Amino acid sequence: MHDELHFSHTVVIDASRQRIWTALTSTEDRNNYVTTENQADLRPGGAFIEVFQYGPTRAGTFLVVDEPNLLVQENFVFDRGTSHRYYNRVTLSDSFGGTSVTVDVEGFGRSESETWLRENMSVGWRTELQVLKAYVETGEDIRPKVWKGVLMGLRFVTSLRDDAPSGVRVIDVLAGTPAAVAGLRREDVITGVDGTKVGNFVEFRAEVSHFFPGDTATFHLWRDGDAVDRAITFGSAIAA
Repeated sequence: MHDELHFSHTVVIDASRQRIWTALTSTEDRNNYVTTENQADLRPGGAFIEVFQYGPTRAGTFLVVDEPNLLVQENFVFDRGTSHRYYNRVTLSDSFGGTSVTVDVEGFGRSESETWLRENMSVGWRTELQVLKAYVETGEDIRPKVWKGVLMGLRFVTSLRDDAPSGVRVIDVLAGTPAAVAGLRREDVITGVDGTKVGNFVEFRAEVSHFFPGDTATFHLWRDGDAVDRAITFGSAIAA
């Protein structure tokens, strides 16, 4: 349900718990598949900081370090003037000759900003688990395939408005970004992309993931009861 303040994702990886634990906690390994820079004091009470190619820097404290079974972290994300705190638990267990990796994340509030963070991080964690699986099983870094560095300049959440069709509701448009140039506004509900309907955050992110920086797409909007189309040319999050 959309009003839940937590999420959970699981993936099964064809490798031992110890190998996956190393990939999850080793500075060298993490820079090979998920971070661009990270430092970690891997012990209960130890601090960590991670820098990502896309998205805000994440810092925090290890609460539980039970190698190779359980990792619990308190996380802080500072994004556009707001500090957010949440908790994640990574559990490793044997599964049919491989290892089941489950991530449970909680601690989000009900504000627009917290809802955006929760929905955004849910998609991010699900993707990160797939990136981890590919890296551990094949050694391949699939980040360029799944994170293409597309910049829109939008913050949005799954729309729960009773007076509007399904889609994502815009809660912020950053000045000078492709979304602002395209004329998107706060409270617009994006209902489709290039003729494909989107009913929620996950579906919208999935459609946008097909594009690269420099591509142009048409966003179908609901605006104050009217249907409106806006063409957006995606920028590069890397250059930004």
